[in-house]
Amino acid sequence: MRSDPLVFKDGEPTNPPITYEKYEPWKVVIKDTETETIRSRKYFSYKEAKARVSSLRDEYGERAEVGLVSRQIGYGPPYSKVSNNRLLEANESGLYWCPYCRQFRDFPYYPYKEESCCEFCLTRERDFHVKACNPLLWNSYHFKRVFGREK
Repeated sequence: MRSDPLVFKDGEPTNPPITYEKYEPWKVVIKDTETETIRSRKYFSYKEAKARVSSLRDEYGERAEVGLVSRQIGYGPPYSKVSNNRLLEANESGLYWCPYCRQFRDFPYYPYKEESCCEFCLTRERDFHVKACNPLLWNSYHFKRVFGREK
């Protein structure tokens, strides 16, 4: 990762970070509510992806769920707004915090992946950040019940 600051000329960076050349860190996901199909497109900048999400929400309305997903960094729940008790209640009701969608989501079982995944971004339940954010996923009883072995 480069430590030198970005230099802009005519609104474009003259020395973009290396990650911008090889990896798009944001993804706009569109999930059709009728057919349950999921489409996505990758973006370099958060600002551009956020603007696209708001325009797609206006365009699709109730026909599709549109969201912004981080492809690289897992974000924990906002602890100032979400208490540990609320996390446990959500986990017990079947909802887990998805660190990439940054929302509480259902993690149904997908037979073709042979495990439970986020219903929106298809992040696996075994992902490190998903387990770290949800207390019931690192509880030894739950781990034994789901994966059939002790930690």
